[in-house]
Amino acid sequence: MKNKYKNKFIENEIKSSYLNYAISVIVDRALPDIRDGLKPVHRRILYSMYLLNNLHNKKYKKSARIVGDVIGKYHPHGDIAVYDSIVRMAQNFSLRYPLIKGQGNFGSIDGDSAAAMRYTEIKMSKISEELLKDIDKNTVNFIKNYDNTEYIPEILPLKIPNVLINGSHGIAVGVATNIPPHNINEIMNACIKILDNKYITTEEIMNDIIGPDFPTGGIIKGKKNILEAYKNGKGKISLYSKIKIENNNIIILEIPYQVNKLKLIEKIIELIKNKEIIGISNINDESDKDGLRIVIEVKKEFSCYKILNNLYINTQLKINFGINMIAIKNNKPKLFTLKKILLSYINHRKNIILKKSNFLFKNNINKINKLISIIIAIYNIKYIINIITNSKTIEIVKKYFINKEFNIIHNYNNINNNIFINYLIKNNILINKNLIKLKDEQIDIILNLRLNKLINLEYEKILYKFIKNINENDKLYLILNNKKELINEIKNELIYIKNEYSDKRLTKIIDQDINIKKKI
Repeated sequence: MKNKYKNKFIENEIKSSYLNYAISVIVDRALPDIRDGLKPVHRRILYSMYLLNNLHNKKYKKSARIVGDVIGKYHPHGDIAVYDSIVRMAQNFSLRYPLIKGQGNFGSIDGDSAAAMRYTEIKMSKISEELLKDIDKNTVNFIKNYDNTEYIPEILPLKIPNVLINGSHGIAVGVATNIPPHNINEIMNACIKILDNKYITTEEIMNDIIGPDFPTGGIIKGKKNILEAYKNGKGKISLYSKIKIENNNIIILEIPYQVNKLKLIEKIIELIKNKEIIGISNINDESDKDGLRIVIEVKKEFSCYKILNNLYINTQLKINFGINMIAIKNNKPKLFTLKKILLSYINHRKNIILKKSNFLFKNNINKINKLISIIIAIYNIKYIINIITNSKTIEIVKKYFINKEFNIIHNYNNINNNIFINYLIKNNILINKNLIKLKDEQIDIILNLRLNKLINLEYEKILYKFIKNINENDKLYLILNNKKELINEIKNELIYIKNEYSDKRLTKIIDQDINIKKKI
């Protein structure tokens, strides 16, 4: 009996096993794909909701229903991991453009946990449906799930650059990502500029994308730091709270992204107790559903400006946000500059539109052939009825039809009819000027029609459908064979997204130093 065991150096075995584990975590869990900006769990959640018809204009479904579907079919991990992802996708202080609409308690900026999944309800937001548009048109590859019983998209065809508008945060083995969110209006404008000029510089792109746009607002200081981060793919930016001084009170209206409001207040109280900051008489959290508002009451004999300086230094009223734009490309983590991310999105859309156009083109060809069969049947209705009624079997009918040269009608007073005739001539479908032979599949189409339906078919409506399909195919042919038309199609999509979802910036960007002696 041969020895089944092999001798290996333990150092090599550990290195190999750890590397495999690291790659698995990086690709399958922690980092987003550069094409759709989603981690696998988010992609699986949205796809499950899509299949369950859990759309923005439908009724809410229990969160537990979606979690059960996701872990049962697509995600071989615990329900808590899936539900936590759902919660974050529904929080308007976590995502710039939430992908899920939630009903119930989904946590707060104070760090409160969401209610249990059996109590909350969810459905897709309108913008998240743009991530799955045309998924049924052969636009993306489908792969098997963890137990080979279901299929799931390898990537989503998305119309919006989700990796930039919502950003991403993740820590894997030996690598991490921190992509900030951006304003969708600015991203769309930049994409259009790149389509017009692929040699555009990062400085020129920043005429449109002036910087990150966080869901919690705040103020970014230093355009130079933003430019460096965009050009290199990594860097740091200073993010300040939005403050106003009023009646010797420091009023906090916005805090930096991902800062816990409750912990911020607790830290200020701790500084007061330890006498590291003196002059504060009271702190009131007056935040409500209309927005954040923390009032710090300052004693009359003390300067609000000096106290605010100390707060900036000792609390998270000011943070350094680290930008590290790493995402998965070809199953490997890669550092991306801003321009490369935009180009990746545009290339992804080009690929999706070409696949979609090819699918629709072939689908329309099938429709056109079916309509040709019906129109020929209408032209030759008496002959068809006679053959069918006098034949004993379908095989006999088919034999007659396959050998028959059917007549067509030339009616030069009917514009639509002439378009139909010209199409047959152009595509070499006619035997001569007046005759046409049907193929097997066209004969089957005629035989599958009910006789009463064939008699009652309105000829002009059939012609209208035929012309509509050939006009659509003319446009699709141009997209498939003309780069300029393909670019125009992408531009039209970008303009639609911009008009449908654009909103005002939430984060202010200034180039000069924050001067606390002035109102911010």
